[in-house]
Amino acid sequence: MIVPHKDGIQYYAGVAAKNAVAGYESILVPEKDYLVSSAGGDKSRLLFDQLEDNFFEGENSSLYQDGIIIEILLNGNPMDAEVELWIPLQ
Repeated sequence: MIVPHKDGIQYYAGVAAKNAVAGYESILVPEKDYLVSSAGGDKSRLLFDQLEDNFFEGENSSLYQDGIIIEILLNGNPMDAEVELWIPLQ
């Protein structure tokens, strides 16, 4: 997750959980509309960067509503990844 913060952003790696886990921070993902894009077949970090660049350097960037951006590794393999990027919309 990429979370806007007053001093920039905070980047979190995590897992989905229904209950709080002792010793870990919990972040609730807001219910709202998200643009979901996907990619696969390369390293996860490269795919996430590519999807983010495509969105924020394109004409859709004005649709972004200041909020949590979610990066999801779908297949558990960061070296040959299948990923989704969720961007909150206005």
